[in-house]
Amino acid sequence: MGASEISGSRAKQKSHSRQLSSMIRIALLAGACLLAGCSSGAYVIARQNAQYQLSATNKITIADHAHPGPEEQSLRKALMSELRQKGFHLVSSEEADYALTYWIDVSWKRGKIVVPGQEATPVIVPGAPGGGNSSHRVPPRLTPVGTYYDSSPLGIQHVVEVPWETKGIRLKVFPQASLRAGNLQTAWDGYIEVGKEVSDAREPVLVRTLLNYLGTDFIGKARLAAAPAQQE
Repeated sequence: MGASEISGSRAKQKSHSRQLSSMIRIALLAGACLLAGCSSGAYVIARQNAQYQLSATNKITIADHAHPGPEEQSLRKALMSELRQKGFHLVSSEEADYALTYWIDVSWKRGKIVVPGQEATPVIVPGAPGGGNSSHRVPPRLTPVGTYYDSSPLGIQHVVEVPWETKGIRLKVFPQASLRAGNLQTAWDGYIEVGKEVSDAREPVLVRTLLNYLGTDFIGKARLAAAPAQQE
């Protein structure tokens, strides 16, 4: 092989490497955006017990946590503010029609990532099921769920599934009468997916969005609620 052919081959390899690096950066930025909540919507699940009709005329008490952490304290503050904005009467447990419980729900989902060649450093695939969140390294021994071929010298790319942690805000409303009778029933159950972290800045918006479905049934992606209009 002549010097010009060797030089051309090296230039081609560098070009492929630059293209792959660019794709990786774009994927990482997109994945970071998903984790930070750049989307204008959030996944919501709301289930209403038809036996009960919830409205702003109901008196509600917010249940206390025995040992609340910073996340629970922040969530309680946001809940009280948003419920009052919606006109709910927050009272003691003795006066209440319903008790509202709240917590930060932690669960695991499965996402898909791309492992280039034999390397263990994953590439985030934005838009994949589970949001594309993966902050850990994946060894090549994981069983791929799909394979595609890259024309670059780096060779085969493997798509693998990995578990990742996600957080959400969970609310449950119980009739006080059922609590007093020892026959616990759920009047309404709501959940909104947050992502990797529940930030103080985003929490009021998420709580407001979830409370928009209080007393209703809904499953799907919900548009984030706008801030309430300021009263003059």
